Amino acid sequence: MHRALNLDILCYMIIFLENRDIFRLSVTHRSAYEALLPLTWSTLVFTDCDLALRCCRSLAVNKDRMRFVRRLLVSYWCILPYPPTRPTSLVPFLSEFLRLAINLRSVDIRLLEQPGFCTPEIIEPLTCLHQLSTMALGLMTTTNCHYLSRLRTKCLRSIELEIDERLTNITDFLRPFQATLEEVRLNLWAPPTVHFASVSVHLVINNGDIWPHVHTLELKGISVLAPSTLVHAFPQVRSLRVYNQRRHSLRDRRPCIWPSLALVESNSLDALDELVDWEHTGHLDRLDLSAASVPWRKGRENMPWGSAIEIPRLEEVLRWTSPNAFSLALVVPMPPSFFDMLKIAAPQLGHLGIYFYEWQSPSFNKHFEDKELGDLLPFGMEELPITSFRLHLHVCDRLQRRIKNIVSERFLPKLPHVEYVHYKSHSDNEDTTWRIIRNAEGSVQLSDVPDDQQYALKQRGGFA
Repeated sequence: MHRALNLDILCYMIIFLENRDIFRLSVTHRSAYEALLPLTWSTLVFTDCDLALRCCRSLAVNKDRMRFVRRLLVSYWCILPYPPTRPTSLVPFLSEFLRLAINLRSVDIRLLEQPGFCTPEIIEPLTCLHQLSTMALGLMTTTNCHYLSRLRTKCLRSIELEIDERLTNITDFLRPFQATLEEVRLNLWAPPTVHFASVSVHLVINNGDIWPHVHTLELKGISVLAPSTLVHAFPQVRSLRVYNQRRHSLRDRRPCIWPSLALVESNSLDALDELVDWEHTGHLDRLDLSAASVPWRKGRENMPWGSAIEIPRLEEVLRWTSPNAFSLALVVPMPPSFFDMLKIAAPQLGHLGIYFYEWQSPSFNKHFEDKELGDLLPFGMEELPITSFRLHLHVCDRLQRRIKNIVSERFLPKLPHVEYVHYKSHSDNEDTTWRIIRNAEGSVQLSDVPDDQQYALKQRGGFA
């Protein structure tokens, strides 16, 4: 390799490499080592306690590398290994790392309140990071909030917090960052087995609280007593994500108009009805209700088509908002009448997403067949101008292996205008995009889309 290594070519090469391969490439040539060292250490993801200890010890010996670290993620499984006393040895290394990684801009640390994991030793160094722009922390208690109130960063743009239900003054913590925050995600902490917590924390928002630059707001298990205060505090929200269970005692609250709303995502229309005046909010780019599934048996008795949404109410919302992209969840094929409603209520729909959960009856030891999966979309949808289709499957391995045939033989004949299919597998986490090639004879082929083009296509369809 020539000494004057072309850095543009090198940077293009690493797009197609995993981190391990980038590290191996960096030791092949001095110029490659000097160029790739910042990239090799720019992101640290700790998912295992022993590996995290080895990495921290290596950085303790080579402190000059800490200036390259820009992002740190410490997962649940790193902090909560077995036995639970092992994280005590990680704390001093992690604390020292946070004190020396002065260029750290993104921090994601979970389960701060676990036994053996000393919160002050981790939280205090965070307050000294002047360039911190993205922060995700859990579990936020009154003690943690007290330490973090001394944050010195002036460029915090994105924050995600898992909140203890006893913490009611979280807006006091957010108030110093009114001029910089762009994304706010507040989640009520719940055990891992609880997917959507019932609302038990209400934000206390003062009249003068305004975060004028926030464009993404997510509330999980958290609500407000007066929706108007939420709209007043976050007037420029374009993306609203709400994961709550509606409380019957609060049904009389008046929803509000969100002037800039473009994307709505939720597990329930009821939870959104408390906050959004659908009739007057206007057009949406994307309505995502794929989290509103009912995979358990008792729920399916009341909602036989497998979604926690009443069709008449959904028809009203679709007619008022006219979304370009719409996603929903299914556990059984929906009746053709639903798609007849879809054609009438959302005739301009360009992107359709379906999350399919294969529900297996205990009395019948069999999975869905190809035809039954293909019947998720009935005939009669040809009039919808859908140009991209998103399919997220949670099915058996046999269907996964035949998914290309199922898409081309069962789905695409009913979607003659589709140009792209975005496919994601829940079992092996495969996420890919296929371009549709239609021959003059009427046959259909699926062509793989290069990785560097997939994100733009998914974003255009609202699936990124």
